[in-house]
Amino acid sequence: MTPLAISLGLRPVDTAEAARVPTRACVNEVLQQGELPLGHVYVGMGNHAHRLPTTKWKSPWQVGVNCTPQDWIPLFVQYVRETLWQELDELEGKVLVCDCPAAQTCEADLLAGLVFDRLSLNSHRVAPQVASKDRMAGATQQSRVVSSCRA
Repeated sequence: MTPLAISLGLRPVDTAEAARVPTRACVNEVLQQGELPLGHVYVGMGNHAHRLPTTKWKSPWQVGVNCTPQDWIPLFVQYVRETLWQELDELEGKVLVCDCPAAQTCEADLLAGLVFDRLSLNSHRVAPQVASKDRMAGATQQSRVVSSCRA
């Protein structure tokens, strides 16, 4: 839910921590003579209009090409957690630049939320694991045992 909170403009209460969570900007608002200012990182898919090089932060998933609109967010979050989690600290305090309209959730929002998640886990821990179906089934079975013991 943190990426959603970030996309809604919510920030950590602690000002020092809030300064470490990236913000988002649209490329056409910050591009200066074909380049990004210092402290800005392009996270978009690339565009012929500005020709900024793509970075490792772009999504490997593209709606209509290899995923559906409903699948894009969870797929991208899973990708970052599995492949880029240890590198998220590179984005702390940066401005994440994308091509998306401000009202649309994009890579920048999700990455900012994941940086926030990582900071809240006291940094440099391993990525939280997504529960497997077997583990979830075991937890469900355990909760049934516990609730039947209370009855």
